[in-house]
Amino acid sequence: MRERDILYSTEDVRQMELAICRGLEWRMRTVTPFLFVGFFIPFLELPLARSSVHDLIYKSQRDIAFIQYRLSVIAAFAMLTVSSGTRNKASISCKG
Repeated sequence: MRERDILYSTEDVRQMELAICRGLEWRMRTVTPFLFVGFFIPFLELPLARSSVHDLIYKSQRDIAFIQYRLSVIAAFAMLTVSSGTRNKASISCKG
């Protein structure tokens, strides 16, 4: 790798990456809609099948139109869509 007459070896780059990872204490987690599902479930009084919610999120990722929505919105959409099959939408409540 070359930047302004400075030559970095592959080993130099690897050591820099490791230093960054250690500095972050290896806490590198990609934020996805799946992360929000686990956060939202305790707040909703819904008997959800987590696998059905995950399946719907996977399917939504096939449509480019979903890129305009925040990941938390996609997760909430999937949870409410799955829950509408098990309970009436009017009976959905949220714990405070």
